Amino acid sequence: MRRPSPPLRKLWRDSGSTISTCILSIGPRTRFSTTNLDTWRAMVDIYKSGRVRAIGVSNFKSHALKPLVATEIAPMVNQIELHPGHMQTETVEYCRAHGIAVEAWSPLGAGRMLSDPTLADIGAKYGKSVAQVCIRWCLQYGALPLPKSMTPSRIVENSQVFDFELSAEDMATIAARPDFGYSGHDPDGVDF
Repeated sequence: MRRPSPPLRKLWRDSGSTISTCILSIGPRTRFSTTNLDTWRAMVDIYKSGRVRAIGVSNFKSHALKPLVATEIAPMVNQIELHPGHMQTETVEYCRAHGIAVEAWSPLGAGRMLSDPTLADIGAKYGKSVAQVCIRWCLQYGALPLPKSMTPSRIVENSQVFDFELSAEDMATIAARPDFGYSGHDPDGVDF
């Protein structure tokens, strides 16, 4: 078994815990596919040792996931930029087909969704904010939204998304829109 990396050993030491909930490999090394596999195999070893409850990746498109899915243990989660303006349909469908949970980082598009008139109109129908529409959309799309806020009132508002459901018509309206509000950080073009 490979020994955990110094940063991971430091994390365990500093946290006072020997078990982590989940660790992610951030960003595929597009020019170094063997690095992705080596990193993944080390994470599998850590998972099998019981030191972590789940392992996954972040920003992996389907082509980068395929070699990992073919290993002994596939990723359990893929954390990707996902919001009503950037749906990543191919990656989400691939994850669903292989039992990989999708976490939506930036489900509000780093605030870029908040001024969208279509989302505002949808929210008005339910008496909800655009942020709540985005978070609810993620849930209905089958993703786990990870909204970020430092404002207590927004944190509360972000959690109030279980008392309504977007209609099939509203989901279709959102799905029919062109890509907008994307951060521009394409994992294939960024050398993490």
